[in-house]
Amino acid sequence: MINAILAAHRSGKRISVYVTEARPRGLGLKTQELLAASGIPCTVILDSAVAYAMDKADMVLVGCEAVVESGGIVNAVGSCQIAIVAKAYNKPVHVLAERLVCLGTSLDCTLIYS
Repeated sequence: MINAILAAHRSGKRISVYVTEARPRGLGLKTQELLAASGIPCTVILDSAVAYAMDKADMVLVGCEAVVESGGIVNAVGSCQIAIVAKAYNKPVHVLAERLVCLGTSLDCTLIYS
């Protein structure tokens, strides 16, 4: 997801980002550092403050660990709440994966089990 945002920024798109803390590991704080170092304005918000920032957003981007056979995603627990709030605000949600990874047996994908 970070690479997609950086690529859009390098292509001249005007971007600003709201980043959730992504506790308990604090991955959002690391994301904010990387994006800010590239000149992208970022605002870190509490995981519970997604609804506060949603009306200011054009879209929602989340990364994922894997895609399951049904089309669902495997991701951090906070992604579901973000998607629910986005739906309530009629904001599109885009899921980005670094590579094609599927969980299941009937898809023609790389299988992972952890």
